[in-house]
Amino acid sequence: MPITVYWIQIRYVCVTHLVSFSEQVGAALRPAFSPETPSHVTAAACQVCSAWIGSGVARDLNDLRRVHQLLVSSLAKLRRGTAATQLYNESLATLERLAILKAWAEVSPLTLLCEI
Repeated sequence: MPITVYWIQIRYVCVTHLVSFSEQVGAALRPAFSPETPSHVTAAACQVCSAWIGSGVARDLNDLRRVHQLLVSSLAKLRRGTAATQLYNESLATLERLAILKAWAEVSPLTLLCEI
């Protein structure tokens, strides 16, 4: 079998398992968006949130709302600007900003599709 078939099978297994843990995903990600969280942790959490929303795994609207609200809270870190830079280096702060913007760039087209 080609590698892409294996990847699809692995992804399917992962997605089906994630459905049963949807509440736990949101709860596990919540601390990653607090203001004192290191930039690289928030960056990784943004990637997980956008992948979660984009995967269509969340069947419950409340679970989807919770993860979306975490992404909304990440915008506060963008507005604060250089506050995180004082605690961590500039490259990590830039990584965080780019991860937040990338997550929103991945989620935004999905919201447009849902409105159609």
